[in-house]
Amino acid sequence: MYYITTILAIASVCDGLTYRNYALLHGMPRNDRELKFFNDMVKLYNVTYWRRPGKVMRPVEFTISPYNYGELMIDTYRTKIRFRTIMEDVQSAFDEQTIKHYFRHHLDSFNWDNYHSLDDIYTWLKDLSGAHPEEVQLLHIGKSFENRDIFAVKLKLNKIKICKKRHRPKIIIEGGSHGREWISPAVVTYMIHALLNANNSNSEELKLVAPMYDWFFVPVMNPDGYVYSQTQDRLWKKNRRGGYGVDLNRNFGILFGKQGAKTDKRDDEYCGKEPFSEPESAAMATLARDNSFSLDYYLSFHAYGQYIILPYSFSKMYEDNYNSTKKLADMMAQKLFTKYQVQYKVGTNFDTQGYLASGVSADWVKRAINVTHVATIMLPDTGVFGFALPTNQILPTCQAILDGLLAFLDPPNPEDLLNREVRRLGDIPKEEDSIFEFYDDSATLENYASSRILFVCNVIVYMFSRFL
Repeated sequence: MYYITTILAIASVCDGLTYRNYALLHGMPRNDRELKFFNDMVKLYNVTYWRRPGKVMRPVEFTISPYNYGELMIDTYRTKIRFRTIMEDVQSAFDEQTIKHYFRHHLDSFNWDNYHSLDDIYTWLKDLSGAHPEEVQLLHIGKSFENRDIFAVKLKLNKIKICKKRHRPKIIIEGGSHGREWISPAVVTYMIHALLNANNSNSEELKLVAPMYDWFFVPVMNPDGYVYSQTQDRLWKKNRRGGYGVDLNRNFGILFGKQGAKTDKRDDEYCGKEPFSEPESAAMATLARDNSFSLDYYLSFHAYGQYIILPYSFSKMYEDNYNSTKKLADMMAQKLFTKYQVQYKVGTNFDTQGYLASGVSADWVKRAINVTHVATIMLPDTGVFGFALPTNQILPTCQAILDGLLAFLDPPNPEDLLNREVRRLGDIPKEEDSIFEFYDDSATLENYASSRILFVCNVIVYMFSRFL
């Protein structure tokens, strides 16, 4: 026997699709037969997964229309399925997700007490760049399918003494690849704000870490999906190609279409026709490749579930430097639990969510560029609100995640720079030896290797200059 939690949903998003009298259901399959039932629900009842089925004893959440609800009840009655309600009206939760307007040139009017529209996020970033031209650089990295801008923010704070004569390590933080995950852009924009104002913080750890790295942020990788989720369909996930959309986190060129990706265009995890077929994923990959020198961290923020997921999502094995990255992730999880009483589970995608997936951005960055520490972080919560996370949880989530991130970062050691770069140069995958489908061609790999050799030479010159 397994239990399913029902939430009657009466929802509408502006003038678009409504979810009036829909139900949000929560289930926990206890054996393979029950797991098959959950996997078949898309075909049988046209459900929309909030958390898709994984393995036995992993939570499943989904919405179902009132037209299919009765049929589901009849079918589950025959199998003795029990229900309990944890939220009576999901529309009331959506209504709490207020979107606040930002007033141009008034930086303080952009806060984390509410969500923000794409236009306001971009306007705030432009104002931030204008107010702090030495520290904030707004980079236009591409256009979306519907021709919206995709921006990255480069944050380079004043160098501290130990960083003056060397390249600082880089960190890329990706947010907003799925439209309906509003908490993701909120967390990324908060990080930009907090790091920029680190000197005014009460956290000595933040003051120390902020200038140690060159930071790159992409707050909204999927601008079309984000706008659509705020104006037409609150639960829209993909980009907007052809009206059906592509899941950008299944569109990267690593084992494309092999694990956990769907070929049905109507499915929320439709991977597209080919790797990097979407301008949004291609723009993100270009940003990572162009900044691959000394790129030590790549973090991708999603919702929800409270997981710290380490590569590789397509495998059940613990590969490459999994153990060293897990130590850092465990430190982050421990800090979040001890200080904020928020529990995060650490592991591979199979360990945490219970299924395999390919074409994931973090996996591609790890394997193709050989970034040292890579993680996908699934933000709060664990299913009480899901995508309807209320506004009063935005700021606490942002503050906790930033604090936890400080525990995850491994402070750079100048003496280890040369060894690290030489090791990474030797570890560049050869095309003929790789079973993975990379976006890079052989010319790109050769250019990458040549650039790395030049960089190592520069490091050697610097190291000699220190001791001569």
